[in-house]
Amino acid sequence: MEILSRLRLVDVNQLAFQERVEPARLNRTCQSILEEGVLRHPIIVTPLMEGRYLILDGAHRTQSLRQLGYMKIPVQVVEASEISFNAWEHLLPLGLWMDTLQQLPTLQWVRKLRKEPPIAEVVYPNYTQFWIYPHENYVNHWIRLQAWHQIVEIYTQNQSVIRLPHGRYVFPESNHVLFRYPTLTLDEVKEIVLAGKEVPAGVTRCIVQERVLNLQIPLTLLTSPISKDEWNRFSEKKANKLRLYSESIYLCEA
Repeated sequence: MEILSRLRLVDVNQLAFQERVEPARLNRTCQSILEEGVLRHPIIVTPLMEGRYLILDGAHRTQSLRQLGYMKIPVQVVEASEISFNAWEHLLPLGLWMDTLQQLPTLQWVRKLRKEPPIAEVVYPNYTQFWIYPHENYVNHWIRLQAWHQIVEIYTQNQSVIRLPHGRYVFPESNHVLFRYPTLTLDEVKEIVLAGKEVPAGVTRCIVQERVLNLQIPLTLLTSPISKDEWNRFSEKKANKLRLYSESIYLCEA
């Protein structure tokens, strides 16, 4: 099966993170992996440069495995032609954190969309919309990236964030606010990573064709030195149980 050639076991130091991890989510992921004794899904990566891979999906799982002492990470390698990027929208309860965000001297909130792309669009339930721009020169994308981190970090510290696919809500429910972010391209994400930076946690949504799910990779397979033949035997055993579903599905990852 051709998909097997995409499954590899790589050194954790070969993996580059594109987004920051959230401490609370990281703790939950570590606990879940320990309790189950398996890694359910391989990490989705794409080639970066010099034998390294960019993590497209699975940053918290990768960091969890590293913290737990596992240096070999199961990945599924996908090419650029198989990837499309979108952005998660963040739905949040209104609270005092909004006052803190609005008072940041590095940001400006405007009621009219400019020709230049904003850092974020903020939508209230009363049909009010704002667009956030940095006070500094918005042509400098590193300043924009820094401001983007400021926005996300303020509300992720104390709020429960509901991530939604782009376009799910036109306006949010009562007592909530919706943050919309621009969609990055794969080249833009690579540029950020190669510059030694990251995008905020939980904002980029990577859609991959024919991703492999539920391999249930035992942690014991990652603890001791494993040969390429051993990994191939494991992959071939799982290949007999793979099923390709073309219809839409809902997968609970709780």
